[in-house]
Amino acid sequence: NKLEISIHNPDKLIIAGTETVLDLTIKNTGIRDQNLIITPDRLNTFPFSEAFDYIIAEPNQIEVRSHHEKTVKIRVKTLKDISNEGRYDNYLTIKSATEPELEIKQIISIPIILKERIFNIQMDIEPEIIPSKPTPYQLVIKNRGNQEFVDLNVEISSEIYSEEFP
Repeated sequence: NKLEISIHNPDKLIIAGTETVLDLTIKNTGIRDQNLIITPDRLNTFPFSEAFDYIIAEPNQIEVRSHHEKTVKIRVKTLKDISNEGRYDNYLTIKSATEPELEIKQIISIPIILKERIFNIQMDIEPEIIPSKPTPYQLVIKNRGNQEFVDLNVEISSEIYSEEFP
């Protein structure tokens, strides 16, 4: 093959309803410079897709010189109302305007999680709680999604205890 394609997704999990940016790297291993057109599958985005709002290649046309490579940003926005979390596939068509017979369909696979499952929360606490004695505990909150959160409020409560932390 005259083109080597790789995709890098910096986000491990994409929260439904958010956007991620992938790096699509195209290396031209052929002897001719290639003028390439990158087109997402329009029939696998909104309103036809259960997972994707839009997919945009920026830029959507590039020239890759012989034995060189270029990276294109692929913006992928997911729908917020997906029915199931999981890995959803779509594809890009990379077509040469220089050599019309050179066309590659590249799969992009996006792992999507529901908004309700963004955080993984673990709490380490003493196995026995003695009334009126301070009980140390450690609360670990792991953000599994592709968004940063600041100023989170955490509320810990049970039938006999309640505390809020800004």
